[in-house]
Amino acid sequence: MSNTPPKVIFRNSLTKRHEVLKFNKIILTNISCDIFKGGWEMANINSLGRHVLAELYGCTFEALDDTEKVKSYMIKAAISAGAEVRESVFHKFSPQGVSGVVIISESHLTIHTWPELGYAAVDVFTCGDKINPWDACKHLSEILQAEHVTATEMRRGIMAPCPKTAVSQ
Repeated sequence: MSNTPPKVIFRNSLTKRHEVLKFNKIILTNISCDIFKGGWEMANINSLGRHVLAELYGCTFEALDDTEKVKSYMIKAAISAGAEVRESVFHKFSPQGVSGVVIISESHLTIHTWPELGYAAVDVFTCGDKINPWDACKHLSEILQAEHVTATEMRRGIMAPCPKTAVSQ
């Protein structure tokens, strides 16, 4: 495994495709911000939660096929983001692979692994504005030694003002 950070592709449900240049910098049109130190915020968007879907490639077979390791990594990722862990459930598949969920007070983290492909599908859903889902994704991509990460953030429960319409009876 290389010590160079993985290239991360970032997609946002409300904007065009953007590329993360050095794993911790993202370019948003003409704005540069640090998504893994405090997080990227979509300006003027009132939502109930943030949902990050991440694709981790080039991970080691051993890291992705050990249920207890995967569980430990997921719980540590939740804690690293400042989440409060409630419970977790993980399942080992035969001949390989692990799926699991960590329930947090703020929502959940899930993972599904394909060790034979070095791939993990991760999603981190957080409600409110106290927990940054990118912190958990960063932690997982580092501990699983991902060579390449593709991620999308989606705002959930966007509370845009609805126009009022007159209803005749």
